[in-house]
Amino acid sequence: NVGIGVTDPNNHLMVGSSTGGDISVARTDSTISDGDSLGSILFKGQDDGGTGVYGIGARIQALATETWNEATAEGTSLNFYTTDNTTATHDLRMTIDDNGNVGIGTAAPASELNLKSTNPILIWEDSTSSALHGQINVNGNYLHIRSMPNDKSSVNERVSVNLSNGNVGIGDSSPDY
Repeated sequence: NVGIGVTDPNNHLMVGSSTGGDISVARTDSTISDGDSLGSILFKGQDDGGTGVYGIGARIQALATETWNEATAEGTSLNFYTTDNTTATHDLRMTIDDNGNVGIGTAAPASELNLKSTNPILIWEDSTSSALHGQINVNGNYLHIRSMPNDKSSVNERVSVNLSNGNVGIGDSSPDY
């Protein structure tokens, strides 16, 4: 174990001081432009027969979102990548942009929380064991608001909105009016 500012490290690397430990990852060139990487944290593993190659399982990367001018313009976003099972492709899963917007499935979130997929589903789950859960999803031309029992064994349609014509159905997944 290695300690920096710590005499009794209990992890492989432990950084500390009386005011808190900081770890910096820095880009050292004198010109930082929009889209430049400021650095990454890579989560690697080697389990391929010992060839000395480490695979990257996940990554957190900071990107400049503007041309930097120290102390006056340092816009930055954070991107989070993971790798699907049976592949070695790193997929962007989540972005926190320079305005604090969070995108899941998109690198350019348009609001505080932006979910993007072919069938996005947002689930609200109460932590009590007997609670009902809520679900909102978009499927085709419809926005659905549903409830689910605690075991999530079924989904009950509560409200549906036809996004193309504005028709609203209560307890109806395909409203006609």
